[in-house]
Amino acid sequence: MCRSLFEYILIKYYGAKIKTDDDLSAIISQAQKKYEFLNKLGLHKKRIKANDLIHNYNGENIEDKTVLDFIKTVKSLIEGIPVSKITL
Repeated sequence: MCRSLFEYILIKYYGAKIKTDDDLSAIISQAQKKYEFLNKLGLHKKRIKANDLIHNYNGENIEDKTVLDFIKTVKSLIEGIPVSKITL
């Protein structure tokens, strides 16, 4: 779910464009070029972790630390949305 939120937020609010289906790597790279602070969030590393969890999940518990890290990253993405992109 957090992976989907990353994609949605980066496209809607950070101006990233979809070039091919399911290419979150390219979406992250585009957004990072426009907004340097995104580089500090480790989005590519989190994308890889999320993909691993989605495609290789074997029923094991996901560590609370991992869940909190994803939630904090979504929070940082939301807090960093440029004011000019927010519509009420």
